[in-house]
Amino acid sequence: MKMHRIAAVALPLLLAAYASQPANVHAGDLNRINAHSALKSDYTGTPVHWGGRVVQVESRGDSVCVEVESNRLAASGRPVSDMGYGRFLACSTGFDDPSELVAGREVSFTGRISGYEQRALDRRAYRFARIDVEATRLWPGKQAAGVNEGPVVWGTVPALNPAGAARQ
Repeated sequence: MKMHRIAAVALPLLLAAYASQPANVHAGDLNRINAHSALKSDYTGTPVHWGGRVVQVESRGDSVCVEVESNRLAASGRPVSDMGYGRFLACSTGFDDPSELVAGREVSFTGRISGYEQRALDRRAYRFARIDVEATRLWPGKQAAGVNEGPVVWGTVPALNPAGAARQ
């Protein structure tokens, strides 16, 4: 009887956690490679769900690319900073206001590997896997000092108008 009570409480919680993620994050077709293993071969076109801490953000005219220090993801999809998996670039035309993507912010992305870029990292050549972002999740709490502790955002980061209200 005690097991039934535990199951009655645990099952709805597990289902709620699963349902709270967008469909493309828990889809069965997401490849389980990480940013480091993606460098060992050409995985262009492979769907991925990666995350970590923002290192820097750069504007590229019609898009924004975020350099991320990659970490493994917990079952919730949140980056776990116990082990690094190298770095990757997450690029999107949907980041209208990249101010939420400050250095140190935990973030996760769902998308497809669109190619690779050779860039300098600590004055050495480093090959970055680049993904085209389909969904973004900004994680609240545990970020660097001064980061807005606002709500978790799924999808691309909304643009902000001068008054600070989200644009519809």
